Amino acid sequence: MKSQHLALVSVTLLAVSCGKITTERERNQAREIDNLRGELASKDLILKSAAADIADSKKSIAERDEAAVTLKADVAKKDAEVSALSHAVAVESAKVAAADARIVDLRRRYTHHDEEVAKLTAALDARSAALATASADNTALAAKEAELRKNLETAKTERESAANDLKKALDERSALEKTLADEKRTALRVFLENAAPDLMFGAAGADVAEIFIKRGDDCAVILDFDPDVIIVRAADRGALPSINGYTILSMRVGYRKVAICRDGNKIEAQVERGSLYRGFGYGSERVLISGRDSSTCDKASSDTRASAILGDSRYVMVNPFRGEMDGIETIDLPANEKVLRLHMGSALVGAPTCAEAARGANGGDLVAVACAVALDKPVDGLSVTKGCFSKKSFLGRESTKFTAE
Repeated sequence: MKSQHLALVSVTLLAVSCGKITTERERNQAREIDNLRGELASKDLILKSAAADIADSKKSIAERDEAAVTLKADVAKKDAEVSALSHAVAVESAKVAAADARIVDLRRRYTHHDEEVAKLTAALDARSAALATASADNTALAAKEAELRKNLETAKTERESAANDLKKALDERSALEKTLADEKRTALRVFLENAAPDLMFGAAGADVAEIFIKRGDDCAVILDFDPDVIIVRAADRGALPSINGYTILSMRVGYRKVAICRDGNKIEAQVERGSLYRGFGYGSERVLISGRDSSTCDKASSDTRASAILGDSRYVMVNPFRGEMDGIETIDLPANEKVLRLHMGSALVGAPTCAEAARGANGGDLVAVACAVALDKPVDGLSVTKGCFSKKSFLGRESTKFTAE
């Protein structure tokens, strides 16, 4: 009996022990399930955030695609405008050529009739002399004289008609030339987006003092543009500049950038030539970019070019500014780690182009002298040496250095 009681107690203890083990296992499993549910909820939040990011990215891509479509349409519109103007220029040029040919023909006719008048006048004089000395042939000579006088009047009338036709042709040619010039100016203003006629910008004296250290009062800088817009044909478009973030129009305008400093009766000059391009960025951003083709700094040492006052970059962003005027008032150029601001020529020397400014160049106006150097025109009393301006440092002090070619 006692053994049976002990067996019953053992079974009871074993059952209690198994129950505790089962309860502990269930708790562990519950904790694992809670942890898994927490991880699942966290990953769900991550997936929702990633989905939101993907939606934002798709929206941004759609907006950029829309901006790209707008940009292409804007570029196509500009190309169409300038192409139409170029076609108009070609048509007017053909008309001028036709007018020239007509003028040549009318000049030939005029000369021929003039010779006929001279010949008939000489014959009339001879016949009149013969009539005075040969009375026997008076009747025949009188008839011949009348015929000659009639021929003379006819020749004079034809000569007058030829002269009128020549004048009319010259007037038509003049009108065609004016129309051609107007078309060219319109094309250039569309390219520059400039309503004013200024094609030359410059600065001198105090405006360049920070750039030309210790020589600023005797220095000047000008930027002069050509009057014609050149269309870059398909075969040459590979030479257009490639600038990240911008689309470059397939057209260009030539420019001359000249910096001078005066030393007595000598002019030290740096001359750069190249082309101006127009670029379009995203949205409505428009920029002008100058691309250097040649410079009097090209043969200088690498140290001199590295410290060149106007920089050694082939492509430079040109920043035009329109204030209260109808057109471009100033143009900013990077120079000597600073910004050089050039003002419109009509405000500086009363001339919108270097060609006009150079006609009145004298030693007292350095902007006009710089224009003369740009156009290779001499200035009385001044000799010109071309080379490269650079920044010089010595014992912590800076100055302007000029190295001749």
